[in-house]
Amino acid sequence: MSRSKTNGSDEKSLSDVFLGELIIRANCGDHEAAREVLDEIATDLLVNRLRPQLAEYLGASLRLFLDGGVGIERSLGLEADPPKGGRPRKFEEIQVMAVDLLLRDHLGFRKEQAVEWIAAEIGADRKLTRGLRKEFDSRASKNAGRPLMDGLSRDDLLYLSGQMREKVERLFPQTNSEG
Repeated sequence: MSRSKTNGSDEKSLSDVFLGELIIRANCGDHEAAREVLDEIATDLLVNRLRPQLAEYLGASLRLFLDGGVGIERSLGLEADPPKGGRPRKFEEIQVMAVDLLLRDHLGFRKEQAVEWIAAEIGADRKLTRGLRKEFDSRASKNAGRPLMDGLSRDDLLYLSGQMREKVERLFPQTNSEG
């Protein structure tokens, strides 16, 4: 997901909210997200500017390496975690939550309809989906003082839905652009 200048205009950058979610994912061990955060840092450094969220992430990662004795790849979120055993899930929690928010906020599903659709189409059980709402949806969280994933745009949520994107995109009405 490289960004570059086009015809002298400012380079494209991720929205602050999406960048914050990407950093959260990177800090939680999502290696793909960590690589994207590092790509954003590299892009910013090449144009002699570093957004505060990225500076904080990079600073904390370097402190882990320098002061905490953590390997550089691990501190930057690039080292793979050891296998946890058992059968691997077919989904990531952030993807389930992105789909849940798309269904409820952008497709008009009621809470229970979204849970049922996710269980049938993705295989995430009802308990997991409801629990994720408390963690990622400020409307269900007792501790959130600001929007969490529910503050993301439809496009950001579609991106975060990962491998489930195709299934959920089929539910959106298609627009015919005849010109």
